[in-house]
Amino acid sequence: GLSGFGPRHAFYLMYQAMVILAYQDKLDKIKGHVNFKLHYTVFEKQGENTAGFGHAFQEDCDATVNTPVTKLPNFLGNVNSTEFQTLKEIADLPGTMYGSLKGRYTDLLEELIKTNPPAAVLFKNAFQHGEPNTSIACMTRGEWGKIQGRNIRKALDYIRDNMSDKIVIDILYSHEVIGVDFDTNPQKPGIKVKSGGVERTAQFDFVSFAHGTRLTLPLKPEVNPTAYYHATPNHKTMREYLTRRGILEDGRIRNNNKKIALTGLGLSFYDYASLLLAFLPDIEISTDPIKYIEHNAEKYQGLITVISHGKNGPAPPRTALDPNWRGGRSFFSARDMHALRLQRNSNWLPIAYEFLEAHIARTLRKLPSQVNSRVKGDGSQVTVREYMERYHKDILQYPNSAATETGLLRAGYTAFSIGTGIVSNIEDHERHLILEAPLSRSGRLGLPMFSSSCSEISSIANYDTDANTSFFKRWSEQLFFNYASPVPIQDIMSALFTSGIAVHVEGGFGDIGFSDDKFTFNDAKFDALLAPKTFDRKRDPALSAAVKNIIDGVPEYGKGGYFQTTEGEPIHAFDAGMGGSGAKVGKRTVGVQWSDGLTNNHAAAAEWASHHAFHTLALAVAMCHNPDITPIKTVRNILRRKHMSMGRQFNLEVLQFRHDWNDLQQRLFFLRLAADLAGDNANRYYEITDCIFSKETRDWFIAGLTDDERDKYDALKSKFVTSQYDPPTISQFESRFPDYTNRQYEEILEEIFQIA
Repeated sequence: GLSGFGPRHAFYLMYQAMVILAYQDKLDKIKGHVNFKLHYTVFEKQGENTAGFGHAFQEDCDATVNTPVTKLPNFLGNVNSTEFQTLKEIADLPGTMYGSLKGRYTDLLEELIKTNPPAAVLFKNAFQHGEPNTSIACMTRGEWGKIQGRNIRKALDYIRDNMSDKIVIDILYSHEVIGVDFDTNPQKPGIKVKSGGVERTAQFDFVSFAHGTRLTLPLKPEVNPTAYYHATPNHKTMREYLTRRGILEDGRIRNNNKKIALTGLGLSFYDYASLLLAFLPDIEISTDPIKYIEHNAEKYQGLITVISHGKNGPAPPRTALDPNWRGGRSFFSARDMHALRLQRNSNWLPIAYEFLEAHIARTLRKLPSQVNSRVKGDGSQVTVREYMERYHKDILQYPNSAATETGLLRAGYTAFSIGTGIVSNIEDHERHLILEAPLSRSGRLGLPMFSSSCSEISSIANYDTDANTSFFKRWSEQLFFNYASPVPIQDIMSALFTSGIAVHVEGGFGDIGFSDDKFTFNDAKFDALLAPKTFDRKRDPALSAAVKNIIDGVPEYGKGGYFQTTEGEPIHAFDAGMGGSGAKVGKRTVGVQWSDGLTNNHAAAAEWASHHAFHTLALAVAMCHNPDITPIKTVRNILRRKHMSMGRQFNLEVLQFRHDWNDLQQRLFFLRLAADLAGDNANRYYEITDCIFSKETRDWFIAGLTDDERDKYDALKSKFVTSQYDPPTISQFESRFPDYTNRQYEEILEEIFQIA
């Protein structure tokens, strides 16, 4: 039984059929004594028109996608089967997108110019010699959803017509899952469903939950939700709202005395602001929205007021499209990051950031304190307008591939996300690292490392520490740069602020009121308010109340995302929702078992789906072999036996990184010393850090310190805390990862089929 039919479960069903076909020969061998077939029942709260693409990619969404099109995960080799090749072609989303966009350039561009001018610029930039480039952001989420929805329906039809002897899929729309029954029999979990006013409980061998991120209204209940716009970003519904509020005349903003407020400074704000531009007079005949904004700036001064909490600046631009380092010489390698991540209970991200900050400072010949600074020389905070000016300057250098602060920050943070260091050719470094450390590295780069990033620092042992707070401060900023805005969109948003058409004020959404048909904030009044819904980070109470928790409301999952009873026994129920994202306890974060992104990251959804398809096949075959033993334990024990046999080999492997760990700490101390000695002199900082690249040059520099410099050295040395290298055992290492790797699933299936 599946609860929810968004991208995760849609991909999962496609990939499940492909996995079955890849293992068809082995399945045929057990069919002599087992009639093997997978039968899925899917419960989806929404109607059929939403099938397979979820809230973010609804067909009526006119906002842009900020990522490339998700590729088919490389989880299976080339299978010599017509059915497999057909499904692989259907599941190839970039290929389908390419074919759909190529012949519709003129029509799509005309539509985007009318509904979302920044999206039109993005779309034009993605076409080269008449060919769409799906490896960069290039379309609206609605267009993506339409194409993906057609793909999924095509795949389901093909599975129904050609594979009904192997897999059956029944999808029940307008069926809301309202609860679970894990108590009667944890190995036969029940899903409580409501449809047409009728409630019932359906029982299954296994169930899977893939509920999307909840969205909640951003304002206090006293503000009538019908008075402000909080819908899916859509040109038609926004036009209707603005007309109702008296903003538009003949579909355009003619009266420049009207005032519009928007909430937030993240990507949801960009979605609304991009659509709002379409209502400015004659913008549809402009080929350059930035020039249009600059030309009309005086007329529309202060038209838009943006209200935000002010904790972060505006979303940065994607001036780096990949994590390869394009700055100065590196002194933080892939081995360094591996050693840092191997260390038990490591507060690794703030340390990695210090190295990134130093690399950027050296590349741009500035001080580390000037990198990513939110404070100006006079002590005042950088304003949103100044952030936008900074971003615009970086964007001007973007076409020349120049190293910019924003681009280097994004490249470094995305490199850290996938588990590597500050290196210029990640693939080459990774190949060497896998040869040196296959047990702790093979199959880990990318989403596996991203998903395991926070598990130890947010554990019960660590969450109530200062390290937890400093880690998640950097983690929030890292996500901010990971999910950055496409360059054309960001530059248009920058123009709104630098021109004065948009202004920013800091404050809480709870201070927004509504009276006398006007929205109020402090002493200001507004004719209309666009306030996108915000993420509700609460876990599903119906699920968390029925299972073992880390803390109240945060389930403790087993490998692969299965729930456990309060006694720690496996429940045949899997989750890919908000439960694994942890919870805030005061200023601390606890129980992050898979990092933020699974519910709102398309690539993460595809990766999860491929793993879950492997897992399901292994569980089903194990269940057929011995229905009296829970198959989750059978699968789990296969890997545990392998871990026991490889424990000594693993220990020897990770011990080789002791030197990297010790040298890393020496370099970290040297960076802090360099910043202390350099003071306000960026050239001096560069000269000192030129000695960081080897122990010999560092020792040479320290030996030549003056008496005053030696005093600073001694003072810093007395405060600098070093740690002994403390790598994990193989079982401790594996517990960080919420799922098995593809290679591990292949090993599991190999043994499962042998015993079956």
